[in-house]
Amino acid sequence: MKFIAIVLLLKASLTLASAPSWYVEYKKTIPDCESALLCVLGEGDSIVEAQREARTEAAKFFQTKISSKSLISSFSEQRDNQILGNFEEFISKNVSEETTEALSGLEIKKQEQVDGRIYLIMSLDKEKSAQGFKTKIEQLDAENVQLFDSLSRFTYPKIFRNLASIAPLEERYSLLSSKPLKLKLSKDFMLEKLNKLNPIKMALVSQTVRLPEKLKHILTEIFAPLKVILTSKKNAPQYTLKTQLLSEDQYLKVAGFKRLQIIFRLEVLNAKAEVLGRISTSSVQVARNREQAIDMAITELKENIIENLNQLSLANADNSTLNKSGDHL
Repeated sequence: MKFIAIVLLLKASLTLASAPSWYVEYKKTIPDCESALLCVLGEGDSIVEAQREARTEAAKFFQTKISSKSLISSFSEQRDNQILGNFEEFISKNVSEETTEALSGLEIKKQEQVDGRIYLIMSLDKEKSAQGFKTKIEQLDAENVQLFDSLSRFTYPKIFRNLASIAPLEERYSLLSSKPLKLKLSKDFMLEKLNKLNPIKMALVSQTVRLPEKLKHILTEIFAPLKVILTSKKNAPQYTLKTQLLSEDQYLKVAGFKRLQIIFRLEVLNAKAEVLGRISTSSVQVARNREQAIDMAITELKENIIENLNQLSLANADNSTLNKSGDHL
């Protein structure tokens, strides 16, 4: 390892020795590199290679350890609330790096060819890039406010997922701008609301075939963090979760296998049998039989349900604990 480090150091030294003076002292070449611009260097046998190296250096600047996983950990630190441990189901495991669009703003400020090598400086306008991150943050925050104002606990998964996406954007924004940026709907506010939710019992009823145990377990996992307890109809709960699991054959010219579209529908009904919300999701699978196709489809069905959970509602049941937007502004 020491040998590799020495080789890399020697290579870097040789590069600087053969590079033009403006490249070595790029901050003097472009004074704004200390303030308004993010400047990066690149060198290579071609302009494409040099640009690639500069873009890689710029990407490193935006790298952050903040991710949905760390956000989940911060939720779980409140050990007195067991609900938070289950909320991991609602937050994307990996928040994608939001640097591609920012890096598209990189411009070549100066370049020169020396002994067949291309040397260049590329810069990024900090204010313009910061504005790009700010716009994304404000869009997600505005969506969260709109979701919350619908007064439904079923909007919480999407709100927390948006907050998980906002976290790395805020980190990148702070690297480029010192201007404060405040969310209208914060993580702490939402955690407080989550803790105050009243438990709701809901009868789980299947309209068609008996639901596979694995699918029933997944529904329990999805609803439990929102304090919705799935129970049997004999307990006469106020609400009903009606499910429908269907399959449709699609043409497939392969002996021994079928292409099946697995359709799963959910409806929430009140005591008057009025539909308060519904979700319809599907997954196409190639399998030997219907049971295998359903088992293969469960993961995709689960993701689609979580993504569209805000389409469900409990009508006025959440009004006592979920206030209008004035409570969070």
